[in-house]
Amino acid sequence: MRVYHGSYTAIQRIDLSKSKPQKDFGRGFYVTKFRHHAEAWAKIIGKKIKMNRNKRGETPAHDYDVIEGPVADDKVQFTLRVYLRGEISREKFLQMLSHHEETHQICFCTLNSLQLLDYVENLANSTSKLSHMGGAIVEKLMLENGMDESHATDLFYNSKTFTQLADATTGYHEKSWQEIYGLLKKELRLPSQPPAEECQ
Repeated sequence: MRVYHGSYTAIQRIDLSKSKPQKDFGRGFYVTKFRHHAEAWAKIIGKKIKMNRNKRGETPAHDYDVIEGPVADDKVQFTLRVYLRGEISREKFLQMLSHHEETHQICFCTLNSLQLLDYVENLANSTSKLSHMGGAIVEKLMLENGMDESHATDLFYNSKTFTQLADATTGYHEKSWQEIYGLLKKELRLPSQPPAEECQ
């Protein structure tokens, strides 16, 4: 599974002693399968939640290596506080939670669990390069094959070639966009561009 960690600075080495204990799953290194959530977490500070977020207690509330579950954002926090004050029923509380946007996080709580992670360096640069390549390839599809932008975009981003390009282990990201476009043309069985006619 590919996961993301939102941070305002590069993390060369994970140090659990720098993790705060008052988080959803207690002290640990948090990641998510949703990239946009990681990006948002890099900009904001989370709020407290029951048990693990009680600043009075430094004792961990569990001894798990890894915990996976939803994020307690501000809306969830509010709903939880209302429920804990006894202002709404358990059924109403669960109903309100079911209407929140799906969120996700994984917390690596112990040094042993951190051994499961492989660091992928320079994700921002590779994403920027991937975006640039995608734009050039979509434009080329449009120009060479008379496609509209929507159709060309769908073809590229739903192709096996794109899946391999997005997978850093294939080495496709090191190729030029022209090479990737050639592979895409073969996959889609698109005709080769006819040679330009000579002007007399």
